[in-house]
Amino acid sequence: MRTKSDDVKSEEEFLARWSQRKLQAGSEEAASQLEQPVPLSQEAAEALPTDADMPLLDSLTPESDYTGFLSPRVSAELRRAALRKLFQYAEFNLRDGLDDYDDDFTSFAKLGNIVTAEMRRRLEMEEERCKSSSAEDDAEEPAGKTVSEQAGDQLEEGDAAAHDQSEQEQVDRAADLSKQDAVRKEGLER
Repeated sequence: MRTKSDDVKSEEEFLARWSQRKLQAGSEEAASQLEQPVPLSQEAAEALPTDADMPLLDSLTPESDYTGFLSPRVSAELRRAALRKLFQYAEFNLRDGLDDYDDDFTSFAKLGNIVTAEMRRRLEMEEERCKSSSAEDDAEEPAGKTVSEQAGDQLEEGDAAAHDQSEQEQVDRAADLSKQDAVRKEGLER
């Protein structure tokens, strides 16, 4: 009768045999697929261009053949100089426009009078609204109210005063911003 440990041992032996066969098959395929690089013959190595065979850098154009400069017998300095000249031409020297860091962030466009005129207009509108709401509140107070009505009116007046105060704070903030913009504008114009 087979026990569980016998099943585990036979499974391990099976996996070990399978793994070994897989490795042998892989190494045989790899050995057959590897091709040794064919060394250049003496004649072919001598036929490769050298620094002396290359044209002058001043005579090169974008249409010139630069493949000779990639020869292993050409010096690294000459190869680098030729490729630098090639990549300086407009056909190869293109910006993709995706670089965030290549813009000049030190010069800012002037805001002009449009922003400050709009802010002045809003300030004037707020002031008119505040004056008209306070004039309406003064005109709407009828006499002969009961104590509870007067208390309710006082609560509403407190809410209105708080609202008027917040509106006044907004007007003051807008005025401060307008002054700051004027100072900035003067600084930018200098």
